[in-house]
Amino acid sequence: MFKDLKSFLKILEYKKQIRVISKLISPFLKVTEISRRVLKNGPALLFNNIKGHNIPLLCNLFGSIDKILLGLGINKKEKLCDIGNLIVFLQSPTPPDSFYDLMKRIPNFVKYLICQPK
Repeated sequence: MFKDLKSFLKILEYKKQIRVISKLISPFLKVTEISRRVLKNGPALLFNNIKGHNIPLLCNLFGSIDKILLGLGINKKEKLCDIGNLIVFLQSPTPPDSFYDLMKRIPNFVKYLICQPK
């Protein structure tokens, strides 16, 4: 895992998965169009010269499965499915119908409670 965004950006730079755009760019339509062109599976974009602003803009940080896996610190796409299933479960858990149903579900609850990406 990464201790902060800066360390994650350094890894993306090492893997050639980020492009730094230093040219003066208008925040109206230009940034949007450039970002749209790399949205799916393209590199992350770091605009560090936005007209009228002194704060950099980072786009498309998790625009590919590879960058998502890297950011979560996992190396298998199957683990990403496990995390997705956990999120679905946490969004709308269903209470057990009976004590027997509760006992039958305990292994799943334990699995979700200790689910940690590795």
